[in-house]
Amino acid sequence: MAAESCRPRERADPAAVEVWREVDRTVIGLFGEHDLGMETELSDAFARCCRPGCAGDVVVDLSQASLIDSSTIAALFGGRELLHGQGRNLILRAPSSQAERVLDLCCLPGDFDPAVPREGPSTLGGHPTDSSR
Repeated sequence: MAAESCRPRERADPAAVEVWREVDRTVIGLFGEHDLGMETELSDAFARCCRPGCAGDVVVDLSQASLIDSSTIAALFGGRELLHGQGRNLILRAPSSQAERVLDLCCLPGDFDPAVPREGPSTLGGHPTDSSR
């Protein structure tokens, strides 16, 4: 899959979904507030990542997501199912403190990307970095 955009360094939009490639995987970055109005955009990003010819795991970078809600969680579950149907994995990267709380409340099992250092409020604290969450 060709890179659809370069990894953005700063976002001015209140909410955005960006897709880019990192070596052997695709990254979907969530920026800003993701509520019901952004569910379709996230679902569309997963659909693009699951087109024929696309390969490798998909990382959802939540480090810049200031808000996620149940519609975002539903889109993550849907994306995970699409990927698992192709023998691929969904990996969650560096959730913001708010995103981490919502993920914990919803018991979204997933793999967290251990290669990305977590600092400050987005730290995962003592949580394991495996699928036991």
